[in-house]
Amino acid sequence: MKNNKLKIYLVVALFLVMGVGYAFLNQDVELDNSVTINNYEKIEWVLPQGKTVSTLEVGDELCRKDQCFNFIKYDVNNVVLLSKYNLNVGHNPKGTETFLQDSGVIGDNSKGKTLYGNVAFSQTNYWYDNENYYIKPQYGTRSANNIYDTNYKTIPDFNANGYSTPGYSIAYYIEKYKQILESNTYRATIENARLLTYQEAYNLDCISSNYACPTSGVKSFVTNTSFWLGSVDNASYIWYVNSNGTYDIYAYNADYSLGVRPVIIVAKSNI
Repeated sequence: MKNNKLKIYLVVALFLVMGVGYAFLNQDVELDNSVTINNYEKIEWVLPQGKTVSTLEVGDELCRKDQCFNFIKYDVNNVVLLSKYNLNVGHNPKGTETFLQDSGVIGDNSKGKTLYGNVAFSQTNYWYDNENYYIKPQYGTRSANNIYDTNYKTIPDFNANGYSTPGYSIAYYIEKYKQILESNTYRATIENARLLTYQEAYNLDCISSNYACPTSGVKSFVTNTSFWLGSVDNASYIWYVNSNGTYDIYAYNADYSLGVRPVIIVAKSNI
């Protein structure tokens, strides 16, 4: 009789455990991007109507949730995209620093908006050999270069040295943005992130001899904001685009009129 009671208790206990397990597995488990396991949010790139990843044209807008980009070019099996707006970062962010694009963060106030999101390019001219007076070979030749370097991504300490913090460069903000895009919030797969180069700006009709970039037409998206490029002209001056159409060079340590506008590279298979 005792053995029969024991068997009954064991069966009841087993059903109770199974019931609790079933209830647990069927409840909605909230993730940090406010989706649920049983109804998992699917995040996809949104392309222009009628376009595919293989038929994109310069200026086409692609979005990943609220983060949008303009198509620049194909690079073998990759798509190269320029963020539509500057990042809300720097010593003068719009409200709280978000490290995300913000349409109100223009950089320069030439379009009549308040200055937000201004940063210095770097703390030092790390790309330049000051003893021999030339751009270091690993960064390329004059203008035809990409000096974006993730070896210089120290957080600027605004309680002390600000943009004079040793090891700081604009790469700090770009790499932070890349991490956010790859997080559970956006779940994007990014091959690389950097700044627009001089050659890419040229392909968007930014002509250095005219000191001008387009403010109308298909390629006018390039002057949505004022921002640093990733190419230098000499020891101390970096190319930049101004939202008023100016295309010129600026001292690397200036922190009052230019912002951060990332370029991301995404494999065609991930769009």
